[in-house]
Amino acid sequence: MLKICDQILNNIDIFTGTKPENRAKERKKILSLFDKQECRRHFLTYLNYKRAEGKFQIKKASFVTLGDIMKHLVKIIEKEKDFETLRYCLILSQTFFFVNTKGEKFYVIRYFDKHPLFQTKEFWDFYFSMAIEEAIEKLKSQEKPGDTEEERERQKNKMTLS
Repeated sequence: MLKICDQILNNIDIFTGTKPENRAKERKKILSLFDKQECRRHFLTYLNYKRAEGKFQIKKASFVTLGDIMKHLVKIIEKEKDFETLRYCLILSQTFFFVNTKGEKFYVIRYFDKHPLFQTKEFWDFYFSMAIEEAIEKLKSQEKPGDTEEERERQKNKMTLS
């Protein structure tokens, strides 16, 4: 399945500015990947590679296409309660941006930042729990074998949720 994902992703033109006549076709191909969680994550990995290449700023046509795709992805994530994938979606949507003629930056997240999913208790329960787990792991990684109870308590007091 991932080979099919790669074939589709390697033949799209999101980051160089999709021609208007190809936009709908490329969008349809990408959206066809989102039926499977592994392909949704593979798409986000593809975006992460683009991020790693420093391709943060994208053309307006690409911005519109990517925003539309990410908005659709969030709808699927909501339906399937795939909050772990949503986490990466949020991070990447705050990475890619378009700059208008006035020099203003618009991030892809603006396409779905008002989505009803972000108003649900289930969403916030997941993210709060995840933040606690990450903070505990961070705290554990800072402990040293010879630490006294007082030193561990001082570390706990310094701990911040991130």
